[in-house]
Amino acid sequence: MKKKTFVDYKEFLKVAFENKEKITDFKYFDNRLFSFKTGNLNCKYLFDNGVLTPNKFVSLLGFENYSAFVNKKFSKLKEFAPTQHEAVKWYNGYFGGIVGVNRHIINDYVGAGEVFEFYDYDINKAYLYQLTQFLPTKFVTEMSVEDFNKLNNVDKIGFAYFFEIKVSTVKSQFLKAIGKIKEIYKSFDFLNSKQGEKMIVSEKRLSLINQIYFKDYEIKKVFVFEMGKYKFYENILNKYCEVKDNYGQEFKKNALRLYGTFGQIYKYKPNKLTFDKDGNLLVNHKKEINFKSSPQVAMWVADSVATLLFDLISSNMDKIICWNTDGLTSTKPLNLQISKKPGKWKLHKITATPFLFNDTGARLFFKDVKNNEIYGANNVVEEDGKFYEVAEISHSNLYKGFVKEVYKSEIKKTIIFDEMKTFRNLILKENFIKNISREYLKF
Repeated sequence: MKKKTFVDYKEFLKVAFENKEKITDFKYFDNRLFSFKTGNLNCKYLFDNGVLTPNKFVSLLGFENYSAFVNKKFSKLKEFAPTQHEAVKWYNGYFGGIVGVNRHIINDYVGAGEVFEFYDYDINKAYLYQLTQFLPTKFVTEMSVEDFNKLNNVDKIGFAYFFEIKVSTVKSQFLKAIGKIKEIYKSFDFLNSKQGEKMIVSEKRLSLINQIYFKDYEIKKVFVFEMGKYKFYENILNKYCEVKDNYGQEFKKNALRLYGTFGQIYKYKPNKLTFDKDGNLLVNHKKEINFKSSPQVAMWVADSVATLLFDLISSNMDKIICWNTDGLTSTKPLNLQISKKPGKWKLHKITATPFLFNDTGARLFFKDVKNNEIYGANNVVEEDGKFYEVAEISHSNLYKGFVKEVYKSEIKKTIIFDEMKTFRNLILKENFIKNISREYLKF
C-alpha cells in the first residue's frame, strides 16, 4: 500500500472527501482526522509539532506509550465483570473528585461585590501521589455479604473491598434523585452524577456515602482485591516533578488524566466518516465496553483524594467556602502542613471577590483585586467590566481546515445561591405540585 503524507490539512480533507465511501481504518482525535486508508493509499496528516499528544506526553515521563503506563500486574475488568451488564455497575460507581460550594455560608460572600481575604489550599500532585500508594491490584474473589460480615479486622489486612449496592431513589414524574441526603451535607450531593442506582463502589466511596447520605441502600455482594505498591509509579511522579516547569498548563492537565487511563470503562471508536452540506467533517462513534481497563485502580485513587478532602472540609464547615477535586478555599487559615512535597498541601493567599457561575451553586471563581486576575477558573475572562464563561469548540471543515470557534456567555456578578433551583429541590417542587393537583381534582 502506498503511503502519502500531508502537511496541508485542507488538501488532506479533500482526499478524504473524494474517497469518503471507500475510507477504512481512520483515526480521529480531538475533532481532527489524522490518518485513513482508501484503496491503495495510506494517508496521514502531520500535526503541528506543538501539539502534545498522549504518547508524546507519557514519553516525557520515561515510558513508551499510554498502553505501557497500565501496569500488567493489575487485574482487568474482564476478570471481575465479564458482561456488559456487570461492567455498567462499575461505571456507575466510578466518581471523580468532590466539587462544590458551602451552601450554608456562600451567600455571606457572593452577590454584593465585596472583597475578602481567602486561603486557597491544594494537594501537591494529588492523583499522581496516590498512584504511588497501595492500590487494589489482583482480583481475588467475589463473596456474599454474609461471608464478608464474618471477617474480622485481621482477615481484612492486605485487601481492598468493593461493594455492589442498590441505592434508594427519590422519584417524581420527570426527575429522579439517587440516595436520600442528610441536610447538613447537601453541598456534597455526588450520587446524582450517575443515573443508575445499581453500582459498585470502593470501600472508600462507601464511607462517603455512609457519611453524606442516609444508609438507605442494600449491599448485594462484595469484590476482593489484593493490595500492592509499585516503584514504577514513584519513578513517574519523580520524573513529572523534574520536568513540569519546562512545559505549560496542558502538560499539567495531561498528568491529571493519567490515573483515569485505568478507568476507561467505555471507549468510543470512530466507525463512520461523512461530510455535511457545509463541508463539516462528521464522525460517528461506536460505544463499546473496554474490558482491558482496570477501573478499581482509578476508583481507588479518586476516592482516596475525595475522602481526604471531605474529612478536612466536614471538620471545618464554618470556614471553607468551596472545594474542587484536589483543593479547597477557606475564609480563615487552616492547621495544615505546607510543603512542596507531593501529597502535601500548598497555600495561595488571595484578596478577592468571589462569584458564582450560576444560582445552583455548583462552582465558584474569584477576582483577585491585587493582581487584577481571575483565580480558580481557566475558562472565565473579564471584558469591559463584565465576566464571560468561554468555551472553545473545534471542528474540521473541508473548505476552512481545522477551525476553532469561541463562544462566550455572560456571568452576572450579582448571582447568589438559590436552594430552590437545586436538583433535589426541583424534585420536591415537582412532587409538591403533583400532590396539590391531585387534591384539586378531588373537588
